[in-house]
Amino acid sequence: MVIVEFFSQVPIENMISALASSPERVIIVGESKKIEKKLPVFRRFLEAVGNTTTQLETRNVEIRKLNKIVQVLEEIVADSPGCHFDLTGGDDLSMVAMGIVYERYREQGVELHQYNIRTGVVYDCDLNGKVVSRQMRDLTVEQNIILHGGSIVSDKLRENGTCAWDFNNDFIRDVKTMWDICRKDCGKWNYQISMLNNMLSFNCDNDHTLRLHVIISQVRAYFSDRGFSLKQKDIFKQLEEAGLISDFCCDDENFCMTFKNEQVRKCLTKAGTILELITYLAAQKVVGKEGTPYYTDAMTGVFIDWDGVVHDDDQNDEEDIENRVVDTENEIDVLLMHGAVPVFISCKNGKVGEEELYKLNTVAERFGSSYAKKVLIGTTLGRKRESKRYFLQRAKDMNIRVIEGVQNMTDHEFIKKLKSLA
Repeated sequence: MVIVEFFSQVPIENMISALASSPERVIIVGESKKIEKKLPVFRRFLEAVGNTTTQLETRNVEIRKLNKIVQVLEEIVADSPGCHFDLTGGDDLSMVAMGIVYERYREQGVELHQYNIRTGVVYDCDLNGKVVSRQMRDLTVEQNIILHGGSIVSDKLRENGTCAWDFNNDFIRDVKTMWDICRKDCGKWNYQISMLNNMLSFNCDNDHTLRLHVIISQVRAYFSDRGFSLKQKDIFKQLEEAGLISDFCCDDENFCMTFKNEQVRKCLTKAGTILELITYLAAQKVVGKEGTPYYTDAMTGVFIDWDGVVHDDDQNDEEDIENRVVDTENEIDVLLMHGAVPVFISCKNGKVGEEELYKLNTVAERFGSSYAKKVLIGTTLGRKRESKRYFLQRAKDMNIRVIEGVQNMTDHEFIKKLKSLA
């Protein structure tokens, strides 16, 4: 089988037929210089989805000359009788050219189809009752990032990279318990967790990764400069009662605790992590009409390398720092996949600056193109009435959905909100 694609700047529109049907060849029609730049990415994507047989080819056209486009399409029909033309991508002039060619060669078995990326529906555009495939394949988060030329940076490559959480039943209970403590007073939670994060650099018990022991005299000046206080101990008491920490001690000389395990330690040393995880768990509970998972894949704390090439942190010595390659990386708090549609979620457990909208928008458009859904989930925006009105309007202008007050929602209410995103 031969598929003909009309080149699109939206990556999925070039690969959707190959994803659905694994044809022998895919011919991409458009400006060759633009297509050639994308071919390595497309080949890497096909490999990522397990397709090692489809051959990618290009056919150059002068995109502003109708007669030239028609000529190239006629040559393709002559060389590949019975080929399938995918009308998902391509500009208006290419569609006109395709219509002309179809009228001339419809009796020679030329097939036309189009995919609706958002719904997964395939349209039989020549009305002959046959299409390449009636079922679109779901993409994973990683496959979607690869399709857009990037790669996911794991915590094995970067200290603060993407963590592969183990969502066993015990950890799920711990996450829910921490969220219940956090949602009582999100501001206090952020304050205390940020304080813990700062304490890590003063830990004098380096032989035990789960043990935190800080000598108060060593951090007093540091904390005073940053406005931290050790007087608010109620969150730590709640954590100890829940078994999330043990051996808690806070007096004039020492601050000590032992974390239950490594995953709990990560949750308790980064203020926003717990909201990310509770959003992930809620998304896992969203079901579609047939009782199947509505979101087909999900990840939290996703660190993305923009060009797909992750360089080693120790690639060069200090003397050669001028030649050091610096990776462009961004983090997205939660990334969901609904079929082939990515949902980019920024989770903010406190005051939100306007720059967060631009960060979310930039990453979503780069790694989701025009099909990306953009969402800001927060506990409180931390803004006065007029400032909040301006902020929400800015978000609306950028097609960013804002869900506020999640700490006051029941599980059912939050799950319902998440289902409405895609």
